[in-house]
Amino acid sequence: MYRLDQLEQQFFRLCERIFFPERRQEAYDHSLCVSKMAMLLAHQRHLDPELAGIIGLYHDIHTYLTGDSQDHASKSAQKAAEIFQQAHLFTTDEIQLMTCAIRHHSDKEHIHDAYDELLKDADVLAHMLENQKLKVSQKEKTRQARLLSWINA
Repeated sequence: MYRLDQLEQQFFRLCERIFFPERRQEAYDHSLCVSKMAMLLAHQRHLDPELAGIIGLYHDIHTYLTGDSQDHASKSAQKAAEIFQQAHLFTTDEIQLMTCAIRHHSDKEHIHDAYDELLKDADVLAHMLENQKLKVSQKEKTRQARLLSWINA
C-alpha cells in the first residue's frame, strides 16, 4: 500500500490549500469515506484495493481545489491524471484505469468497467453514510437499493 500512502499524503497537502475550514473538512471526510468504501468493495469484488483507495481519494479533487462542480468528474479525472503522472508510481494502464473510473463516477445510470462501477458504488455508500437525512437523488436510487440488498444479504 506504499502508493496509497504516498498519494494520501499528497491529497492532504493539496487540501491544505482549501481556504474555508469546513470545506477542507468536507474534502477530507468525503474523500476518505469513498476511499475506504472503495477498498472494501475491491476486496469483495477481487479488484486491487490500493488502486480502488486512490481512485476514491481523488474522485472529486477538482471540485475541492477549485470550488467548481460543473463537469467535475471529467475535470477531476484530468487533475488526477496530472497528479498520478507526476508521482511516477503508476503504469500508463493504471493511470488510464483510475482516470476512467473518476471520469465516469457521476454517470450513475449507466454501467461501465469494474473500477468505474466500484467507484460509483463507493460514492453512493458514502452519500448514504454522510447524508442520512437528505433525500436520495433519483440517479442514485437504483444503485442504492442494489447496495442495500447486498448488505442485507
